[in-house]
Amino acid sequence: MAGLAWRFTTEVIAGAVLGWLVGSWLDAANNGALIGTGIGLAVATYSLMRGALKLNASLDRLGGGGSAGSGGQRDRDRGSREGGSSGNAP
Repeated sequence: MAGLAWRFTTEVIAGAVLGWLVGSWLDAANNGALIGTGIGLAVATYSLMRGALKLNASLDRLGGGGSAGSGGQRDRDRGSREGGSSGNAP
């Protein structure tokens, strides 16, 4: 998770710096930085969502996804649907 936060931050900063550089080249440094920050924020948000979904999928494959305590209930429900013991059967 810290890697996602670091990546988000660096993408926003990179967008601002690149926007400022392009804006300086076009004699509009403030506007370039503002536009670059907006583009960097959009790219960083997209990247954050992709990374979070990928992390979630990998945790689900490992069986570590979900909140604490929810996995056991999910397993009991699955067992009762499949005809197995739900823990309450005699």
